[in-house]
Amino acid sequence: MISKIKLVELLGTSLKSIDYTLSLIPKERFLLSPPHGKHPNAEKGFKTYFGEWSAARQLFHIVFYERNYAVPAMEHWLGEPHPQFDLIFPDPGMEDIFWANTVPDELSALSLIQKLRSVRSEEILITEAVPETDFMDERLLTRLGKLSFVSIVMKTIQHTFEHGSELLKNALLWNGALEWLDKQG
Repeated sequence: MISKIKLVELLGTSLKSIDYTLSLIPKERFLLSPPHGKHPNAEKGFKTYFGEWSAARQLFHIVFYERNYAVPAMEHWLGEPHPQFDLIFPDPGMEDIFWANTVPDELSALSLIQKLRSVRSEEILITEAVPETDFMDERLLTRLGKLSFVSIVMKTIQHTFEHGSELLKNALLWNGALEWLDKQG
């Protein structure tokens, strides 16, 4: 069985990876959606490789998911009612509304990473409060079956790395890919 110490460590490590990755993305590119898929020389692979979301949108999504889905799911182990959403397949429409109504000041890298740090601190506190004997109890019902507390924490970490991968592509490969595409014409 995974320990409380290990779960807390993994939550912290995945946060640090996002924090470091953001430091690699030029500020002037933070709000820009990757143009690679719309480049006239883009082949099928390039159309999807960088995705469509800006770094700001990726980070907003991570924060939104954790604040509105992961934390309430974790709190179920602290006696809160069963959440009225599916953790694995949440409603994207609600997030799109919040994204559309977010003011630019709230979309800075500093603002978003502070929000992610805050929600991660909350997740760590919840993890520390849940007895290890309850970690494998499958209490959260989803379309894919019941999940344990460990499954929820690990899903949160997986989700962070999934979008962290998109952020790393933005940070490391953006310019080289555009140069390569320009030469293909």
